[in-house]
Amino acid sequence: MPVITFPHMGYVYIALKSIFKTLGGEVVVPPRPNKNTITLASKYAPELVCLPLKINLGNFIEAINLGANLIVTGGGEGPCRYGYYGEIQRRILKDLGYDFDLVMVNQTKGIEIIKKFKYITKTKSTWDTLKALYFGWNKMKLIELAEDNLRASRPFEMVEGESERVFLKILQEIDNMKILKEIKDFSGYINESFSKINIEKKDGYLKIAIVGEVFMVLEPFVNFNIEKRLAEMGIFVDRTVKITNWLKRVWLFDSEARSEIKMIKELAKPYLKEHIGGEGIYSIGQSILSKARGYDGVIQIAPFTCMPEIVAYSIFPKVMQKEKIPVLSLFLDEHSVETGIMTRVEAFVDLIKRQGKNKHQ
Repeated sequence: MPVITFPHMGYVYIALKSIFKTLGGEVVVPPRPNKNTITLASKYAPELVCLPLKINLGNFIEAINLGANLIVTGGGEGPCRYGYYGEIQRRILKDLGYDFDLVMVNQTKGIEIIKKFKYITKTKSTWDTLKALYFGWNKMKLIELAEDNLRASRPFEMVEGESERVFLKILQEIDNMKILKEIKDFSGYINESFSKINIEKKDGYLKIAIVGEVFMVLEPFVNFNIEKRLAEMGIFVDRTVKITNWLKRVWLFDSEARSEIKMIKELAKPYLKEHIGGEGIYSIGQSILSKARGYDGVIQIAPFTCMPEIVAYSIFPKVMQKEKIPVLSLFLDEHSVETGIMTRVEAFVDLIKRQGKNKHQ
């Protein structure tokens, strides 16, 4: 029986683990990305590839050393290099002498996803596979609801760390769920749990939206836990990238998602007319939309050498000039240092505050 592992990206691992275990698979969850992960990645990965590829490679090595022998990773189409990750990682790991199988699941093809999950877990029933995928999907929605609540309360909490303690407790409860019935009404429990946290919103607090490449935005380790750091400054943060929205955008099965995609592309159209892969066009469109929704600034987070985000970065000066919204771009790799990055973030926040004061005067 294969021992399955997969990329570690934020809290997505909880939903993936649930899907594979529901289908009877044995799972090894990679350790959270850490300094050892980066050391392994830097040692074996090509120097100029994206940081997400490197982190995933390091995670796969860690997982194989823990007993995994089947790697499940995503694939895609278009200009972004994401579609090549799996094959590059396969060749590197084979050259290192590891014995494993690697299955790439193309997230743009729903039928292929079902077939690949059946193949990975040796499940014959399409219905059982669909139920497991639905279970994992609903867990991911609960996780994102908890994250939304965390972002809403953490900047204003009266007792430092209380919001995160509630969040981690809820996360553990979601992880422990074994059947779909346990999910029913849990969203109400999440909202109620956070409503009990004592908060105090001060007048004139800043609101910053985060856009950028999906892995870099979702994984706290690689972005230096920027959401938490901004919250500690009393700033409300909106993360425009969510895994469920990302998949809705790929599959186009949700009418609300289709409407939002259309709106975002229309907003980006004066600056970028075509989809260039990755999150490029969405980074532009979401930044403009954030301005319309009353946000004071935007932070773009991307891996060094990421082509779609570099294109977006080259367009942002025009967006800032015409849309009157400040944008800070952070391109990160394994050599990035937290102190330097946070110094830039703090300076950006100070700039927004000064602009706000001047506008008021």
